[in-house]
Amino acid sequence: MLKRMAKANGTPCAYCGTPIDFDAPMTSPLAFTADHVVAVSRGGTDQMGNLVPAHAKCNRAKSDMSLDSVNYTSRRTKATRRW
Repeated sequence: MLKRMAKANGTPCAYCGTPIDFDAPMTSPLAFTADHVVAVSRGGTDQMGNLVPAHAKCNRAKSDMSLDSVNYTSRRTKATRRW
């Protein structure tokens, strides 16, 4: 559902702010992934309010860290949509 909504709205990566290649294979660093803002391992849920669209490479870079632990300056300066 998140992928369909993000693709329809042209939503960029929540972390770097650049476009996501929604048709790329999962092995591509620019492919779509649904990232848990608060990692499941840290008590996050699978609810839409905790999911954001992200590039596979940005999702891997964030890993299970909190946003405060990671320096994502572009996310702080660009409007992103949290579902």
